[in-house]
Amino acid sequence: MAWSRSAALACKITELVLVCATMGLQVSSPPMPNTDAAFMLIILGTYIILIPGILIGYLTGEMIPWRIDLFFTIIGIATFVAAGEAAERNYLECIYDQDSNIVDFLVIPGTWLMVIILFIDSIMIYLNIPRENHNLDTTGLVNFS
Repeated sequence: MAWSRSAALACKITELVLVCATMGLQVSSPPMPNTDAAFMLIILGTYIILIPGILIGYLTGEMIPWRIDLFFTIIGIATFVAAGEAAERNYLECIYDQDSNIVDFLVIPGTWLMVIILFIDSIMIYLNIPRENHNLDTTGLVNFS
């Protein structure tokens, strides 16, 4: 079952919107411990830079190799799981200190939704890997046509 290019593009746009919203919530939430805050900001900032680059490739027709795309999505899943755990820990500490608000809570679903979207994206990439040797593209690009 092949996914269309528009489905892959929609997935990347959803990732970008979600990571930007989560970054906005993270910046406006009360301070986290230094290591957790730096970790969250580095992860979110990295994907804010990375995803538009991939999107520009999709829009200009210059697809990135499927191995690189799959690598970024799998690493993204692992890092956003860690970011979600850091956000949950911070929220629970804020509840314990009775210093929590809704913005603290909304960072948590943002990170876990990003994990789900990245997982769907990795499945889409995996299903579009060329399987037969005679159809194998030497560039290693995923063809979403």
